[in-house]
Formats: sequence, C-alpha cells, structure tokens
Amino acid sequence: MVTQSNMPVEPGRYAKKQIMANDVVVRWSHGTRFRLVLELVRKHAGGKLLDYGCGDGTFLAMCYQEQLFAGMLGADVEQQQMDDCIKRFAAIPAIDFCMCRELASGKYDGSFDVITCMETLEHAVNLEEIMQHFRRLLSPKGVIIISVPIETGLTLSGKQIWRRVAGWRNIGDYKYFERYPVGDFLRMTFATANTNLPRPKHGPAGLEAYSHYAFNWRALRKLIAQHFVVERTQFSPLGFLGGFISSQAWFICRHKS
Repeated sequence: MVTQSNMPVEPGRYAKKQIMANDVVVRWSHGTRFRLVLELVRKHAGGKLLDYGCGDGTFLAMCYQEQLFAGMLGADVEQQQMDDCIKRFAAIPAIDFCMCRELASGKYDGSFDVITCMETLEHAVNLEEIMQHFRRLLSPKGVIIISVPIETGLTLSGKQIWRRVAGWRNIGDYKYFERYPVGDFLRMTFATANTNLPRPKHGPAGLEAYSHYAFNWRALRKLIAQHFVVERTQFSPLGFLGGFISSQAWFICRHKS
C-alpha cells in the first residue's frame, strides 16, 4: 500500500482521499488502478511521459520512484492544483507541470512517448478538442493509456448502492452523489455505445465539467477509435470479469497508420 512515508513528495489531496483513505474499499479500488497503470507504463519506460489530468501528481510521483521516464509533464485545468504541484515537486527537476491550455502552443507537439489520462475524460466537455491535442502531442510510435469509470450495467447498481452507504458514513464527497430517475437508470443499465443521455454541467464559465452522471464508457471508446487504434480494452479492479462488475475501463491506443 502507498503510504505517506514512501512517497517522494508530500501526498496531495487526492492521494489522501483515495489510496490513503481510511475506508478499505476506496483504498483497494484506487490502489488497484494505480498498480495497473504502473504495470502498463513499465512496458514503455524510458522516454517522455505526459499525464493529462494529473490532479495532485500522485502518478508522476510513483513513476519517479521507479525512475521510469527521462522526463515527465503533468497537466491539469485547475490553476490552484498546478500551483500546489509546482510547490510540492520543486525538488524534483525531472517533473514539470503546466495548464492544459498551454499544450496547444505547439511547444510539445510530438514530444511524448506515453500519454496517460486517468479518470479525466468522463468530466470533459470538449472531447473532440482533447483527441486532437493527443494526436499532436503523441510521438509517432507512442502509446496512450486512458482510464474512465464504468457507470453502466450491473456496475452502476453496485456503485449507486456504495455511494449511498458511503454518504451515510461521511466518506469523502459521496454524500453529494447524483441520483438517477428510474428511466435514466434503466437506460444506463442497458446502455450500448449509442446510448446518449443529457448530462448536466457544473462549475464556473470556462471550467464547466460533467459529473459521472450518465457517463458511457462504450460511447467514449467509439469516439477514441475515430482518432486512434484502440489496441486493447481491459478493466479493473476485477479484470477477469470484463466490464460487467468492474469499476474502470482502460483503453490502450496508438496512432492510426
């Protein structure tokens, strides 16, 4: 288990809420996610990494621990988050941070051998734009590793029950989870790649984002496949059950030839 004592920097707020949470289920689910992505990126170590939607930089700190990449860049949309990362990672020159909007400058085009984007795209209101950015930023033989939550099928029922219980127990922010009308719940339970429900946006102008409500991982995979070759889809933390009872879907992608 990741603890405060074995992190190369002071843990950020997401690390404390997730992989260091007091609740064993939260800790196990998020810990499994990080173990899987480390396993995936080890196969492509040595070049430059972009962690798009890096949050508090937890994954970058893990990669630094293992000396996996020659250089790493974390990008996010929250200025306060990036300011905090720059401060906490100041003693690690191999890791830089920038705002996502700075990636459009052309400075980084074709620079990254690995792009990771975990638990981010479900919130994005500009998916087509992000796909175009990824196409520019990824090196010709690079790989993109994307993870998103599963909010369909039996998993949706399990998550909604868990969120209600976690809310009662005052775990994290689960008391704010969104409840589904019966019709929407049934549509998402039996969702296909073509299922598309209205999704409410939250946040101030210019920083609007979706919650997890009505997010459809199959529809996202269909969109990604329009821009990249999706070489493999896998699931965590119960990968052997496919997408039926797992929490996250993963897409391993490359440029189209």
